[in-house]
Amino acid sequence: MMDSLKKTIIRTLAMAPQIDMLTNNQVILTTAAGVIAGKLVEENSEKQGDMIYSKMLDAITEKYEADIEGNDGYMLLSDVTVINGNARTNLKNLIVFYDQIIGVTLGTI
Repeated sequence: MMDSLKKTIIRTLAMAPQIDMLTNNQVILTTAAGVIAGKLVEENSEKQGDMIYSKMLDAITEKYEADIEGNDGYMLLSDVTVINGNARTNLKNLIVFYDQIIGVTLGTI
């Protein structure tokens, strides 16, 4: 089984801010919990907080025996804003599971 179309689109858009003309953009996700905006953490990130999450997730994923395909899996975001109604929460990092994402776009909040 390969990745779903949904997961492929989300991953592609999440990586777009790495392109020079889109560096000021965030990936903006719509979920049942509200709108989530942040930057995709790159695998070779040198930010200490991002590295800690990345290392923990890598260790957990290595022990996961099934292939992470279809809509299974997650993305790690940094410098995150979560908006739910009038409430706004800022987080350093957030793990978002692909199956919880309803929509995706690029922009700034």
